[in-house]
Amino acid sequence: MVEKSAVISGDTARYFEGKAIWVIGASSGLGRAIATHLIRSAKPRVLVVSARRKSRLEAVKDLAAAVNPAVDVEVVPVDLASSTDDQLAAVATSVASLCGEEGVDVLFNCAGVGYRGTALDTSMEVLREHMQVNFFGQVAVVKGLLPKWYETAKCRKFLPHLIQVSSVQGKFGQGGRSAYAAAKHAQLGYFDSLRAEMEAGGIGRVTVCLPGDR
Repeated sequence: MVEKSAVISGDTARYFEGKAIWVIGASSGLGRAIATHLIRSAKPRVLVVSARRKSRLEAVKDLAAAVNPAVDVEVVPVDLASSTDDQLAAVATSVASLCGEEGVDVLFNCAGVGYRGTALDTSMEVLREHMQVNFFGQVAVVKGLLPKWYETAKCRKFLPHLIQVSSVQGKFGQGGRSAYAAAKHAQLGYFDSLRAEMEAGGIGRVTVCLPGDR
């Protein structure tokens, strides 16, 4: 209950203090903003930042060195589009090892691609790319973390917390966004189900965020 109230009140510094946090999609957009906020305002035990572009991740690490050198920032590039399920699970296992005995405490799943075009003009290639990056790739990463979370559930200092950044289009489709909305609907269904399983078993928490679309 303390952790939940801390998140709701916006007291992110207190909520994330001492935790091992992994932000996927940290090179730009919401993921970059989240990583920057954690560096400036929180005291995570370790902050792992991931995305395709290593140079942009290194810029995040440089920011930490400049404004809050106490934050240990680890750069782990990952490409959700071209990696296999096994490769993504292996990255998750590697990141868990970087974070210590209990692995990742908080995962921010922020990566994604977007496309605007009518359903008539949207190719199957674009649809598959959206499902791979916005759904299958993110699920593969989470499945790489789940065994550790289940194994350590009864002896962890912090319950694991998966924060899935989805979209309002996970609930309501919009013209010109069929590929994006389809992937976000898949996210919402999967992670809602995972939340029910994890919370019922006392394994951890799942929060699905539905920001608006411009």
